Amino acid sequence: MAMLCFIMPAFVSCDKDDDEPKKDDASANTVIGDYTGTMTATVTAMGNVWENLPIEGTHTVKITKQANSEKVTVEIPECTYAMPTGKTATIPALSINDVDVETDGVVFTLFKDEYTVPVNGVQYSGKIISIFSSELPGTVIKDKDIKLVYSVVPGEMPGSITFTFIGKAK
Repeated sequence: MAMLCFIMPAFVSCDKDDDEPKKDDASANTVIGDYTGTMTATVTAMGNVWENLPIEGTHTVKITKQANSEKVTVEIPECTYAMPTGKTATIPALSINDVDVETDGVVFTLFKDEYTVPVNGVQYSGKIISIFSSELPGTVIKDKDIKLVYSVVPGEMPGSITFTFIGKAK
C-alpha cells in the first residue's frame, strides 16, 4: 500500500495552462467589430441607487485592435439617461484604450481595471472588468453577441454610473 501512495502522484497532471484563459492576437481579432444594441444605466450617488434607467434608442459600441498589441480599444457611444427626479444627464462618447481580451475558447472576456479619459476638460474614469471575476462582466460570445458592463465616474461626481450594453455584431 505504501508503494501505491508513492506511485499515484506520478499519474496526476496539474497543467494549469489548460485552465488559464489565453491572451493573444487571435482573441483580439475575434472580438473586433461594431456591435449594435441597447443600454441601461444604474446610478449610485450620495447614498441613493437608481437601477436600470433606460437609455432610449439603439447604440453602437466599436471594438478595434490596437497596432502591434493583443489589446483592443473600446469606443463607447454618447448616451443620455433620465433620472427619476426628472433631470437628464449625458455621458459623452469615450474611447478606452489598452483593454485586455482573454478567452477560454468559447467566451471572450474584455477587461480593464481602471481608465481615465479626458473629454472637454472633464476626466471620466471607470473600469471594464471580466465576468470571470467578482466584478463587472464584459463578455463577447463567439457568435458575436456582446454584454458589456462598464462604470463611469464623471469628474468629481460622488458616485458612479454603471452602464450595461447588450448587442450583436452588425
